[in-house]
Amino acid sequence: MVKYVGTRELQSFLATRPLEQVIEGLAATIKADYLRWQQFDKTARLASHSAVGVIELMPISDGRLYSFKYVNGHPRNTSHGLLTVTAFGVLADTSAAVIRVC
Repeated sequence: MVKYVGTRELQSFLATRPLEQVIEGLAATIKADYLRWQQFDKTARLASHSAVGVIELMPISDGRLYSFKYVNGHPRNTSHGLLTVTAFGVLADTSAAVIRVC
């Protein structure tokens, strides 16, 4: 099963919860992960550069969860009315083969 979490899903989630509560929850999760930083298998980002920009893959895992962020940056996109940076992430629970696309 792949669960997609996009802007609409995020808007629906945020509409039903106090923003302060969401931010506090995110901050607590980030802090807890930084406190166990040594447990993560960190791989340096992989970058593919071109004359017009860069595409980067940023993987990380704690042995139970595997995740990566895909980011592309193309500074000249604004001249075409496009975003200069776009990204998406994938989170996989290795024990259950559950994948979340964010």
